[in-house]
Amino acid sequence: MIEDPEFLTVDDVLELHRDQIERYGGDPGIRDRGLIEAAVAMPRQSFGGQFLHVDLFEMAAAYAFHLAGSQAFLDGNKRVGLAVETGRSGRSWDRCEWTERPYLGH
Repeated sequence: MIEDPEFLTVDDVLELHRDQIERYGGDPGIRDRGLIEAAVAMPRQSFGGQFLHVDLFEMAAAYAFHLAGSQAFLDGNKRVGLAVETGRSGRSWDRCEWTERPYLGH
């Protein structure tokens, strides 16, 4: 378990969204700031003094799932979720290849 993780802020996510829209295009609008706030809060959740997401990989996945799924931005929701997940978990998309093979499930 990670002791004292550095969590993202809403401002961090808004800046990342702005960057993604500038790089790849799309509508820069926000549909619902409250959904962004809720998504950013998910990895911080704990019970009994223990984080519900026990390591950086689970926390990164929580960011990705909730940011992409909430559809809080008018455009770029999945891009923001993926950018946060890859940045927080330490994975890399260099040359469009994973540094480790992701589990895709069945």
